[in-house]
Amino acid sequence: MPTRDLHYCELVEIGQRIQKRELSPVEATQAQLDRIARLDGQLKSYAYVMASSALEQAHAAEKEIGSGKVRGPLHGVPIAVKDLCWTKDAPTAAGMRIYRDNRPTQDATVVARLKEAGAVVLGKLQLTEGAYADHHPDIDPPRNPWDATLWSGASSSGSGVATAAGLCYGSLGSDTGGSIRFPSAANGVTGLKPTWGRVSRYGVFELAATLDHIGPMARSAVDCGAILGAIAGADPNDPTAVLEPVPDYLADLRGSLRGTRIGVDRRWTSDGVDAAATKVFQDALRVATDLGAEIHEIVFPDPTAMITDWFPLCGVETELCAFFAVLAGAEQPHPLLDEVVQELPPPVGRTVVGAIGLGQLVDPHHGVRGVEVRLALGDLVRDHRPGARGQHELVGPGTRPDVGARSPVEQASRLLVPKSATPSVPATLPKVHISEARTWGPSLLRAHPLEWDATES
Repeated sequence: MPTRDLHYCELVEIGQRIQKRELSPVEATQAQLDRIARLDGQLKSYAYVMASSALEQAHAAEKEIGSGKVRGPLHGVPIAVKDLCWTKDAPTAAGMRIYRDNRPTQDATVVARLKEAGAVVLGKLQLTEGAYADHHPDIDPPRNPWDATLWSGASSSGSGVATAAGLCYGSLGSDTGGSIRFPSAANGVTGLKPTWGRVSRYGVFELAATLDHIGPMARSAVDCGAILGAIAGADPNDPTAVLEPVPDYLADLRGSLRGTRIGVDRRWTSDGVDAAATKVFQDALRVATDLGAEIHEIVFPDPTAMITDWFPLCGVETELCAFFAVLAGAEQPHPLLDEVVQELPPPVGRTVVGAIGLGQLVDPHHGVRGVEVRLALGDLVRDHRPGARGQHELVGPGTRPDVGARSPVEQASRLLVPKSATPSVPATLPKVHISEARTWGPSLLRAHPLEWDATES
């Protein structure tokens, strides 16, 4: 297989080739490391490349697979993780200057589980400061590989860029208010925000405890299912991780949706949505119908109140996280607002300071109302979830990389973005962004304004 084509294969396909011994995990890993060295100086998606440990893991995978031991679909496959997941063999800075020398003594649960599944961890992916809104001024933000003038997404921007540009076969992101879904949409990949508690948060830098979700980003829903199957499940180190058994997410790919009822609120799929995205969405509904699904009209709440209430809820939880982490002397203590603002220049960017400050200033009545809205919304959504009265899967519009925004402000102003982030944000329910992009390789390179040599990359 030509090296260029190798980079744009899907994760499960590469895994099958490796496990059939058609491709060496060492060859696949070295090819990815070479590509990162050649291109990521422009794309800025990696915060830290773990070349030595990645090659060690690849050699170990090659030996195991050669002996007939195959751990699963990720065995030998090079992937990467967002740099807020602890790694004992690499720094974890969480996009923050104050943590640039932080070296955890253990892996986050999700990282440990990826290693147990035989995955090869290429490195740590760049993110916004503390997984909040903006990158620290000292950090070059990741660049959208489709067009460097377009937004690369929210805090999991490094994960979206690296996955789209063929610098890993899949990645981990985190989502507190859209940070898996926004970069997935902006970079044209598939991202899944799992149900809160489905994936352990132990060893992951905390932004807002009851809003944080760890999930996969990859090139297809199948790839996301393979990653989720490896990282999900109960964890004695995280009491909020649910005890429900983890299903085999790849077992039911029968190509039929018979018996599935899909709920659609037409206002969410047309009002203020890009015409191209609406067309793709309608095409997807037709495919679902052809596969046996039933389409039902539903009415969902206006997202405006949910979006308004997200900011104070996140601020309160961020401030509490900072307070209790400092009291406990945690391995990654969060700075208190009155400590960081006294230094000039401040070691923490203005948006993180603002989030902590907002949490300190939120009126208690506003906070209570936000929680009440969140609980009520959760009940409403669950009424339409599988196993409830409506027996519905809920669907909404997606986005395409060629209709991206030029800046976070522009992106946040689009009605499409709030719709893609709600209602699952306050209700801690799962949501997936499915990539509409179907062409990888040279077409992606041609779309990129940077001076890449498509014949060599």
